[in-house]
Amino acid sequence: MIDATAVNVALPRIGRDLGGGLAALQWTVNAYTLALTAFLLLGGALGDHHGRKRVFLVGVVWFAVASGLCALAPSAGFLIGARALQGIGGALLTPGSLAIIEASFQPEDRSTAIGAWSGLGGVAAAVGPVLGGWLVEAVSWRLIFLINLPLAAGVVWVGVRHVPESRNPGRRQAILPLDLFRSRQFDAANLVTFVVYAALGGALFLVPVVLQVVLGFSPIGAGAALVPITILMLALSARAGRLAQRIGPRMPMTFGPVVAGVGLALLTRVGVHSGYAGAVLPGVGVFGLGLALTVAPLTSAVLAAASQAHVGVASAVNNEVSRLGGFIAVAVLPIAAGISTRTYHHPAELASGFHTAMWITAGLCVAGGLLAGATIRRPTPAPRPSARYHCAVEATPVV
Repeated sequence: MIDATAVNVALPRIGRDLGGGLAALQWTVNAYTLALTAFLLLGGALGDHHGRKRVFLVGVVWFAVASGLCALAPSAGFLIGARALQGIGGALLTPGSLAIIEASFQPEDRSTAIGAWSGLGGVAAAVGPVLGGWLVEAVSWRLIFLINLPLAAGVVWVGVRHVPESRNPGRRQAILPLDLFRSRQFDAANLVTFVVYAALGGALFLVPVVLQVVLGFSPIGAGAALVPITILMLALSARAGRLAQRIGPRMPMTFGPVVAGVGLALLTRVGVHSGYAGAVLPGVGVFGLGLALTVAPLTSAVLAAASQAHVGVASAVNNEVSRLGGFIAVAVLPIAAGISTRTYHHPAELASGFHTAMWITAGLCVAGGLLAGATIRRPTPAPRPSARYHCAVEATPVV
């Protein structure tokens, strides 16, 4: 998550150093997303069959090696290829993280655990722009990839020592069991995921670029502008998970995306002469509040709709749907908003296209919230086995 968001902040400097125009910047993001989406199901199935901890750690090591290649990239084409390799590593580790949580916690504790997971993921996603911006400005954009190496080493050490292994013992099973899609809850939650994460992916691609090109922010300034999301995700995600556990996921999943959409609509106030406090902060703050209300309940709803044997694949499907939404948005949103390579170099025209893009993403978020309200229901708790009592006189005598 740190790497993914740091790359968005570094895009203008990467384009300046390696060339290639707006298309190269889009592919720097989408090569990773495309490979991740292509292999997520395989990663989830491998974890279910061969051990979620094992496949997770293999993915971490793979991701670290690919990150080293990204740091050494001499051209835009090489960087795009290395980003695709990163995506394969991400596909191995991403579904395993949620599947390990789902398999390691009691049902009554899972929503809180997933809330902590999404909160820390949100913190990483928001720390990434600040850290990435500082590294880009102080040294080079190449350090945003090199920093993954010590982080990966720490994850491997902790994983080997402290993460329990879990697997589904069944063999020769389909990579994508179609039984998953018999659950209307699972289908509906993934549809909401696609819509909301399309808005999220498109917005997070454009906002750091616009802050630097239109408002003249430095890379670290553009990263710091997203810090309110960090604070809100850290403060509220676990609480949103507990709320969803108590009242069901429908209400948080309905109002969260709508609030996020309001935040994106507020970002249409960003212009050539606007300031951070008046134009950027209100939109970013409201957007972060909406995300904090949405992510944990949405994730919990997806995993609760799957059987214990298929949590890895269910996590992979949900991640794939979210990445696919972001992939399509990064590719299509600039075109739909009238943003081209020529527009990218003219701040006033880029700001106008950005306004159109934010209205589109705001509409997607609101649509996701309305869809959740119409389709998501509170999952029925699994029945507990009834206790059976026997009279001690009738029991087998103790020898």
